Amino acid sequence: MTATAILLNIAVLWILLKEKSPRTPFNVYILVMTFSHLLYLALTQLMTILTIRYTNWLLHPPVCTLHLYCRYVIVVITVHNHGIITLNRLWALFWPHSYRQHHTYTVAWLICFTMVVYVHVISLPGIILDAVYYRPPGSVCRINAAAQHGWTIFTEIVAFDVPKLFVPLCYPLLLWKFGNTIHDQSYNRIYEQKLDYHAIPLYKYPSFKRNVLILKENGAVAYCSTHSESTSS
Repeated sequence: MTATAILLNIAVLWILLKEKSPRTPFNVYILVMTFSHLLYLALTQLMTILTIRYTNWLLHPPVCTLHLYCRYVIVVITVHNHGIITLNRLWALFWPHSYRQHHTYTVAWLICFTMVVYVHVISLPGIILDAVYYRPPGSVCRINAAAQHGWTIFTEIVAFDVPKLFVPLCYPLLLWKFGNTIHDQSYNRIYEQKLDYHAIPLYKYPSFKRNVLILKENGAVAYCSTHSESTSS
């Protein structure tokens, strides 16, 4: 199962890096998430098996520190990436014009970089303190939660629980907005066909509200929306 996951992640990375067509700002988040997941699988699976199989940690302490780094940093990066993708979808659906204008490669990479720095700030101090002061020799490889009770609770809530709750709570809102967007687009297409007018896209006229069509016929100009319409010559 682990080998299959590694191969699938490598295939996704290959497509994103090799092909030009998938290189969109949004796929930056997919690239970061795939790379972090692949890194976690490659570094931790053997150590996880040893942790489950044996009572005491058999490898050197620095390897244990690497194992904890993967669990409390790389895993958290992957979890937060899901939250970033959810925020990105909220931005795209609720403020589409702002999203198209401002969401560039640079913005996407800056968001990912900020997220990675944030995860290190909240997770790395506990790992370092555990390695230097609190880890009993020859014990199992895990954070000494009793010695860092406050940090353990804080990290569990902020790093794991909040993103895991945020993503499913946003899905009903995303589905509702997506449904409304599809409905508005269908309505506008039917409206244009019935009027048989030449429609000028709204984005060329930013002063008008969304869903407004500027229609021309025989020198007359009609301003129509999905809720009301008025004609002036």
